[in-house]
Formats: sequence, C-alpha cells, structure tokens
Amino acid sequence: MQGLLWKEDVRRKKILGSRLLLDGGEMNGAVTNPQSIRVKNRRAEQSKWRSHKRWKQLVADHAHVPGAVCVHCLRKHREPIVDKNGKQRCDKNGKPRFVYLTINHKSRAKYWSEDLYCTWDETDMEICCNDCNKNIEIGLKRCPICHRTYIGWQDYCCQPCWDERHPEEAQNRMASVAQKKEEKKALLKKLRDDEKRKVKEWKAAHPKTPKCLSEHQTSKSRQTLKLQ
Repeated sequence: MQGLLWKEDVRRKKILGSRLLLDGGEMNGAVTNPQSIRVKNRRAEQSKWRSHKRWKQLVADHAHVPGAVCVHCLRKHREPIVDKNGKQRCDKNGKPRFVYLTINHKSRAKYWSEDLYCTWDETDMEICCNDCNKNIEIGLKRCPICHRTYIGWQDYCCQPCWDERHPEEAQNRMASVAQKKEEKKALLKKLRDDEKRKVKEWKAAHPKTPKCLSEHQTSKSRQTLKLQ
C-alpha cells in the first residue's frame, strides 16, 4: 500500500512540474538549458529586423537591382532554379522555384544591433541567394570553377572539375573502382556456387527429402529432417 501511495505521489509531482514549466514557472530539480533559450530569443529578435522596412529597402537597393548576381553561384534574382538536366525544380507543393537574392553578413559583428545589421557595408556584406546563404551557414561553399556544386570550405574544387584538370588520375581511380566491382561480383558468384554445391551434396546424402522443400530452407528445418 505504501508503495502505491509513493508512486502516486511521484506521478502528481511530475504532472505539477510539467504544468509549471509550461506556464513559465520554475521547479526545483528541473533540467533547463539557458543557452538554448538565449539563442531562440536572439533569432526571434533578428527575424523581426528582417521584417522591418529598413531591411527590405536595403535588400531592394542592392540585391533586387538590374545586374545583381549571387557572388557564389552567379545566378540572378527571379531566375528559374533548374536541375542538371535543365528541368525546373519545384517545392513540396508543386510550385516552381526561383532564385531569391538577399544580403549575407560576412562578419558576426554585424549582428550586434539592428543599426549595424541594416546598414550597407561593402567590406562585410555580399549579395547571395538563399540557397548559398543556407549552405554557407552549415559550412559549405560553391565550387569556384564551375559555380554549381557545393563543397567543403577546405576543398579546392568539386570532383568533376578536379577530374577534368587531372585526367590521368581520374582514369586510374575509375579503373580501380571497376576492378573492385569485378572482384566483388566474382566473390559473390563463388559464394553462390559453393552454396549450390552444398545443397546438392546434402540432397544426395538425404534422398528421402520431400521435393516440396526449396533449396533455401533454413538449417533448423534440415536438422529436423535429420532427426526424423
């Protein structure tokens, strides 16, 4: 009886603690992450900056003007986004996608205040599209040669551009890949032949085995037949 009362008391404390946290209150012993709360609040504050007229006017004066292109992929504003086959890409709702140019801040010092964030500076700001801006934030960049493929910051260029400038190395790599595929294919064929040979030997040693049993029966069923 005491154990049931103790469990009920623990359950009530958990419910009360969850309600306090949802209502913005505090509970002794609760695990929180103040840093994540600060990051969330800071991002919410910066999103408000981008909804103000000052930021929209800054983007219109520098990114949405004739001749403006993304400094990484060299695409223009409202240009259709196509795949490698030239077909226009669509979003999850089926609507065609277009390039949207915006302003990227190279230095994090521009995030200190709205005045610094919304003031044009050629040394710390650049014109880029949303795709490049998103990939820059996660540590990628466009290939400086073809301006199509995203690569890591430590890479010199993408693999196709490297192969185009080093054909001998590319041929050796492709030959090595083809050789490994042939070796893997030969090994799988050898394993299948060995399995077929074992099945034939087992059938020869057990002539009374029903014909309805397939060649892929498990070892457990084979042991059951041996006992019979």
